[in-house]
Amino acid sequence: MGNITKSTVKNTMARFMLTQYGKIYLKQTHLDEIWNEKEWFEKLKKTFNNKCAYCDKKKPLEREHLLMMNAEQCGLHHPGNIVPCCKDCQKRKRHNKDDDPKKKGKYFSWEEQLEFECGGTSSAFFSIRQRKITDSIIENKYPKDVSKIIQSSIDTSIQSSITELEKYMKPLQKKIEESIK
Repeated sequence: MGNITKSTVKNTMARFMLTQYGKIYLKQTHLDEIWNEKEWFEKLKKTFNNKCAYCDKKKPLEREHLLMMNAEQCGLHHPGNIVPCCKDCQKRKRHNKDDDPKKKGKYFSWEEQLEFECGGTSSAFFSIRQRKITDSIIENKYPKDVSKIIQSSIDTSIQSSITELEKYMKPLQKKIEESIK
């Protein structure tokens, strides 16, 4: 088991909250009554000709959240936020030290990932794939700007929870240290 860091806790909490928000949204729009995820994903793969949304290759496909379900991107588990993706393309890239300092270490957006996989934005291949993904977002009614709205709520809730957790951890840490002596 790896180290449990504040970042790990924050992303675990964010995923939980995003899953709950996704369920609420699906229920409010009545999509929960008709969305059979397995059947829907099979249909989605056919929409993409059983090929990866990014590289357009026929490989085994998995669900990819366009906006990742983490504290950084705040994507919902929702039909409009999912595309079929091969394992190679699903390994979302991160910005490195040569990129904009504000982006350093952050995950690529789905558009940046697509640009990377297509070798740039100038290719017709990029435009075709981008249009297909955008059409899927619209067709599956992903709520516009929902991630921005949710992000501040999640950040506040998570920070508050981490602060509370740290209060409980200090006495426990002291007891553990004393028991080791």
